[in-house]
Amino acid sequence: MAHKPPSTPPPGAVPSNRNRKEPPSWPAPPRPAPARPGPPRPRICPACDGFASVAITTGGRNARGHLRTITAHCPTCHGSGITTRHSREGARA
Repeated sequence: MAHKPPSTPPPGAVPSNRNRKEPPSWPAPPRPAPARPGPPRPRICPACDGFASVAITTGGRNARGHLRTITAHCPTCHGSGITTRHSREGARA
């Protein structure tokens, strides 16, 4: 096989920068600070799943036509929706 001479670009062609690596940009951009651990997240109440208070209709209406309701709170979390680490559902051994 005969050796082919290297191809030359046609006159007026723009050289390709495809194989050229970009120089690193100095100084390097600053890295973000690592995340600090914040306060512990509150535990959602296992008995009510965070829905601590509900309004229950009594079935009647008042003189202005509004539904009569009563409010019921979760007995485990007392209507807050969260519990502490020490209050757990069930008995301890």
